[in-house]
Amino acid sequence: MIQFDMSTVGPPVDHDKLERFTDMIRRDLPTFSFPQVYLDMLEETNGGKPINCYFRIDGGSHPIEYFLNIGSTDESVDMNTRLLNVSVFWSEIHDRLSCNLIPFAVTPFGDALCFKYNHSIEEPEIVLWYHEKSEEDNPYTEFVAKDFLALCKGLHRKE
Repeated sequence: MIQFDMSTVGPPVDHDKLERFTDMIRRDLPTFSFPQVYLDMLEETNGGKPINCYFRIDGGSHPIEYFLNIGSTDESVDMNTRLLNVSVFWSEIHDRLSCNLIPFAVTPFGDALCFKYNHSIEEPEIVLWYHEKSEEDNPYTEFVAKDFLALCKGLHRKE
């Protein structure tokens, strides 16, 4: 589905870390689960830099720099892989997110694509979280796609 620069993909998914991260999110969102399409992508590549990296928003295109990984964060893993770990990234910005926003990809500008969970929908929407416009407990987001599959299908090269 998404083609990645294979030199940038993460280490194999650490299923224990995935389960711990999921349990942590379920404290605030009891029915939380990642979309299956996203879990399939993690199993295949566990993050990395997509080749078709642009998504449409506000009549323009914005790039994804990296999809975050769910892997080990110990000293044996290189620094870039640790910093692009979903739980590490989340811990750096969680005070400017709400409990229903889960980051999964970052832009070159420090913003993040997030799953936006809403109790009335089965699949989370995809939103762009803006780090410079967000404040503590007051995230600023814009709608990107109705779900993860729609985002993936809409990714393209720079026009």
